[in-house]
Amino acid sequence: MPFTVAGILKPDVLTDMKTALADSLRHGKTLTQFQDEVLPYFSARVDWAKG
Repeated sequence: MPFTVAGILKPDVLTDMKTALADSLRHGKTLTQFQDEVLPYFSARVDWAKG
């Protein structure tokens, strides 16, 4: 199901996303671990809408 994400292109949000991804890769985390860690943070920072 596609989503529209308002605010995801804000420079600070993109920087946070890049940092979180790099950290997860550096520490050998799985996709599920990455999602579990970042989704609560990003859900508070952007508006998610089902499209």
